[in-house]
Amino acid sequence: MENRNNQDSAEKDRKSRVLLYFIIGVLAALNAGLVYMWRKGDKEKTEVKTQLVSEQKENLEKEQLLADARVLLEQYHQDSIELARKNVEIGAELRAKKEEVLRLVAKMNQTKNVSDAEIRALRQQVQDMKDQIAKLESQNTELREINRNLETQRERLQGDLSTANDRSQRLQGEVTRLKDIAERLQANALSITALKKKFMSEKEATTDKASAADVFRLFFKVAQNSEAKEGPRTIYIKITGPEGVTLANPGNESGKAELNGKESLYTFSTQMVYEGSEKEISSRWKPHNGFKKGTYTVEVFSEGYTMGSSKITLN
Repeated sequence: MENRNNQDSAEKDRKSRVLLYFIIGVLAALNAGLVYMWRKGDKEKTEVKTQLVSEQKENLEKEQLLADARVLLEQYHQDSIELARKNVEIGAELRAKKEEVLRLVAKMNQTKNVSDAEIRALRQQVQDMKDQIAKLESQNTELREINRNLETQRERLQGDLSTANDRSQRLQGEVTRLKDIAERLQANALSITALKKKFMSEKEATTDKASAADVFRLFFKVAQNSEAKEGPRTIYIKITGPEGVTLANPGNESGKAELNGKESLYTFSTQMVYEGSEKEISSRWKPHNGFKKGTYTVEVFSEGYTMGSSKITLN
């Protein structure tokens, strides 16, 4: 009986160990499964993370390429405008590269998924275009330097031309002045004489006495001048008295006319017609308030210049 109890107890212990081993095996299998699943999930996370980093890098590269392309296209536009002003045409090769860059940029802007081949193509086109634009910039620099030199030469020529024009104008002015002088008429043999009436006679005689003088007689010859224009002339006679004042009688025989660039009072005037030959002019003038002692100066002028002058002194 005791022996049977011992056998039952041993059987229970064996079954308990078997169950324990089974439970341990199940737990080990579950644990191994969990470890596998954890490692697999971590690997997938790593792969996703790697893929995201790669996509971000590609997007950044794409955006940088697009930005570079836009900068190059703007630079191309500015250079083409500058060259057009200088009548210089951009080469066919660079125009073709510009069109290809435009096509690739438009495609990338419209498509989210861009292949590596397209990115490489755009990168190559951008690099080629950079090289071409660098050459274009060098050409522009040379043209700008040429333009600066031409502008300097133009300014120097303009200065020379301005100087030449100034000299020409001065010479023309001098020619005009000399021509005006050459055309002037001159009063030769100019004389002014004081006359008095003889006692008990209608005849006149010269005098140097202020108290006896009755009238001034003015005489001169308009000299022949082949350069002078023929036609009517107004001759002005200006008589200055001993007090230094231009003499003038009441009425309208006196007036003002230009003399040596200024307005001057004249005593009286007379008309003549110059016909290209010498002409004698004789005039008489009598002051309304008589003669005074002193020196009288007579000036004959016409068309703004002096033809001649003379003096007389009355005692």
